[in-house]
Amino acid sequence: MAAVRAGGLRTLVIVQKDTGTARSAQGDVTPSWVTHVKRWCRVVPLSGREPFEAGQKYSETRFRFETRHMPKAGDPGKTTSDPRMRILWGARTFDIVAVIDVEERRRETHMTAIERTT
Repeated sequence: MAAVRAGGLRTLVIVQKDTGTARSAQGDVTPSWVTHVKRWCRVVPLSGREPFEAGQKYSETRFRFETRHMPKAGDPGKTTSDPRMRILWGARTFDIVAVIDVEERRRETHMTAIERTT
């Protein structure tokens, strides 16, 4: 497999991590998202569904964000990503569910993420 071709990386996304520093009035820790890294990606829609849960219908769409290599948590390097993070693409938010080092060659990273809308 060749390295990721720059021409296909046309979408700039923001990968955010939860610092967990915000607290509610009751003392509960609530998500507090900060920008971790900005990456150029190729965005590939994978699948969609409309589950019905707790009396409410919502839409769930799965995407793959393909980018140059991003080390996983624990790997040496300064731009790691993991499934506890999320992706912002314009006004849209995607929960990362998997981070894959394609062929374990440290050339290309695929982040699978889900967008949920009501």
